[in-house]
Amino acid sequence: MKDFILLAIGAAIIVGSFYLFFTKPAPERYQTNNPQPTQLTRQDLASSTQELWVSENVLRIEKAIIQFEVADTPNEISLGLSGRESLEPGNGLLFIMPTSAKHGFWMKDMNFPIDIIWIDDVWVVAGVERSAQPESYPETFTPNRPVKYVLEVPAGTADEFGIDTGGKVYFGY
Repeated sequence: MKDFILLAIGAAIIVGSFYLFFTKPAPERYQTNNPQPTQLTRQDLASSTQELWVSENVLRIEKAIIQFEVADTPNEISLGLSGRESLEPGNGLLFIMPTSAKHGFWMKDMNFPIDIIWIDDVWVVAGVERSAQPESYPETFTPNRPVKYVLEVPAGTADEFGIDTGGKVYFGY
């Protein structure tokens, strides 16, 4: 009987240890399902106290790591990348729209082709326009559903890194 009681106590300790281990949340650096903000502004990026990479404006989609600038004022959104000579690989411009909608983009005054990546308010890729050419102006490129964010990157980025509809956007590396 004494052996049975010791065995039961030992089993309870082992089961309790497993329970405590598996119910304790993983350290934040290992959590991949961190909630993403539905409203992101330049101030959020600049004043964030979370991780250093947030203030560095870096995001990840699939295998792509993209250093981005923010366009969140009406003038910046209207201008976008127009007039620039190029955009270096690994860089992009993230448009933060005032509301979710089917935001259309055109290539007015563009000097180089780009990929346009539409992102919804829960940071999922809603659509991709590959290699939009400057010569396509005045054609407008529009997503199939409402989006809150739009990322412009150098043409070929989406194909190179497998970015497509349904991909999740994360901040940091």
